[in-house]
Amino acid sequence: MTTYYKKLDLDIDHLGFDITKLKGIKLTEYGNNIGYFSIPDQNYINNIFNPFFKIPPVTTRLVQAKFDLIPHVDNGACSCLNYYILPHNMVTNFWKPKENAKKIKVPRIDAVTKKLELIELSYVKEDLILVDSFKANPNEAYLLNIGEIHSVETVGQTNTNPLNYPRTMIQFQWNLKMDELMEKLEF
Repeated sequence: MTTYYKKLDLDIDHLGFDITKLKGIKLTEYGNNIGYFSIPDQNYINNIFNPFFKIPPVTTRLVQAKFDLIPHVDNGACSCLNYYILPHNMVTNFWKPKENAKKIKVPRIDAVTKKLELIELSYVKEDLILVDSFKANPNEAYLLNIGEIHSVETVGQTNTNPLNYPRTMIQFQWNLKMDELMEKLEF
C-alpha cells in the first residue's frame, strides 16, 4: 500500500517565523505561481530542525504559492517534509491516474539563469481518481510522497485569484522513497 503522507508531531513552536529573514533569492518558479527560495540563514533552520532528522535533507528551501496547484508530481525529489507557516485554508489531495491519463506541460523558469523550459509533470484532473487528502494548519509538519500525483486546493472552491499573501512553508527534501525515508528518520 502506498503511503502518501504522514503528519509528524515535532516539538517546534515557531509560529512567529519572520518570513523576510527566511526568504532568500528565488531559485525556481513554476507558472508564475509557486516559487522556491533559498534560505539565507541556513544555520538558524538547521538548529531548529536537525535534531529531528537522523539523516540530513538534500535540499532545504522556502516555498511560496499564490494559487491552487494543479495535480502534479514534483521535479527531482521523491519525498519531503513540509513545515507549514501560512497554509491558508487549503487541502493537499493525492491522486491515481485513470488509464490513458493526459499530462500537461507547465513552464519552469530557473530564476538564476532565466532559462525557460516546459516540463510534463502535471495532469488533467478529470483523468484522475482521488485517493487521499489532508489539511495542514500553521506550525504542523507533514512528510509527503511528492513522487505521487498531488494537488493543493482551496477548500470548497478553486482559487484562480492570487492569495493576499502566499501559502508559505519550509521544505526539506530527500532522494529517498517515502517508506525508506520514514524508516531512516524513524518516524
